[in-house]
Amino acid sequence: MDEKSQDVDIKHIAGLARLNLNDSEISRYETDINAVLTHAEQLSKVDLSDVSPTAHAVSITNVIRNDDEGVSMSRSNVLDNAPDVLDDELIKVPVVISSNSEDSA
Repeated sequence: MDEKSQDVDIKHIAGLARLNLNDSEISRYETDINAVLTHAEQLSKVDLSDVSPTAHAVSITNVIRNDDEGVSMSRSNVLDNAPDVLDDELIKVPVVISSNSEDSA
């Protein structure tokens, strides 16, 4: 690829990103992009035939604790501490999601 066509590509990419670049910036980005592409080309030549595919670089497992029943507050104690109660058995909370489409707009 000649130097002029590389300038056009850099300018095109800059245009897609809505960037106004001067000539020195175009030259610098051209060097940077060529270095990235050269590195990617080198990586594509690495023999990975003996490497099994992985989802993570290291082996990981979830650490999950047992869901053991613990000490809890009595219903009456919880309701006594609630700011608003409905029918002496439910904690009343403010509306978060409304069924009215005008309220969600």
